[in-house]
Amino acid sequence: MSNLIVALIIALIFFAIYVLKYFIFRSRSPSLPPGPKGLPLVGNIFDMPSEKEWLTFAKWGEIYGGL
Repeated sequence: MSNLIVALIIALIFFAIYVLKYFIFRSRSPSLPPGPKGLPLVGNIFDMPSEKEWLTFAKWGEIYGGL
């Protein structure tokens, strides 16, 4: 097989996993605690503060409420 076909198969597998994950977890989403909307595949990793975390967490607590 050529490298292009292998890359296409791998991309299709990842796409299928993403679609299945979306449909499986979409029905369970109301049971999750409130929080900021995440990006596909990486979630909220870019939302995490690197300094003065307590201020960001306090702001999130005011916006999204307690657990």
